[in-house]
Amino acid sequence: MKVSLLAAVAAAAVALAGCHSESQTHLARGNVFQNQGKIAEAIAEYQKAAAADTSISAPWLRMGDLLYAQGKKDAAFAAYRQATARNPAQIEAWIGMARVQSEQGHDQAARDSLGRALDVRPRNLYARLSRAQLALQDGDAAAALADAKLAARLDDEDPTVLYVYGSAMAASKDYSGAKAAFDRIAKLAPASPLAAYGQARLDLAQGDRAGAVQALAALVGSAPSEKGPVAADPTFAALRGDPAFDRLVGGTPRPSASSAPAGIAAAPAAKGDGG
Repeated sequence: MKVSLLAAVAAAAVALAGCHSESQTHLARGNVFQNQGKIAEAIAEYQKAAAADTSISAPWLRMGDLLYAQGKKDAAFAAYRQATARNPAQIEAWIGMARVQSEQGHDQAARDSLGRALDVRPRNLYARLSRAQLALQDGDAAAALADAKLAARLDDEDPTVLYVYGSAMAASKDYSGAKAAFDRIAKLAPASPLAAYGQARLDLAQGDRAGAVQALAALVGSAPSEKGPVAADPTFAALRGDPAFDRLVGGTPRPSASSAPAGIAAAPAAKGDGG
């Protein structure tokens, strides 16, 4: 009996190792195809990897990223969800889900997904700042400030962190704190547009529409490429109809809920990311 049991355990171990080996082979092939730009072939290999070992999350995560890059957001979301079902600690998949949810207008669901990522890794700055930014868009100043303050404790020298922190303070009517954050951006990163965005946001929060337009005009004058982001930023939607602002942005698109000023989409994730 003992011999039979041991034999069964050994056979199961061999079978499991075989599944793992086959899955890793398909994963590796998928990575090669992805690097070569052969997306359909890469996805096919990741599907084979997922079928060979139904317990692993990696092929689903990689399929999600590729499908998202192709604009297939519903399929990407489904793949990310499969990844989190297999590994709830897969924070990249939670962040991927949040990205799709936000772009589809489901901000609260996106904030919840980012919360799951932060449950696993509280020091992840990208997830922390993304959730703060969504809270700002939703008008939840208290939640935005709580997340932004934690991010600033982790890194108070990154312009993106300072911008979100200052924006959250402005939304919370801590105008002196917001000004200090935006001034610090100008000192640490003079070439960053975020100081000007912050000053405009602060002026607008205090009811100074003329000051906000002036700050944005100075920004666009020195960096014409910022004209589009200024026009698309929902923060400045209230300035539509102001002749000076309308002249500044011209015929550029109106704001969308998923728009954000330059730099926000590239929020830092490396420093203090240990969990």
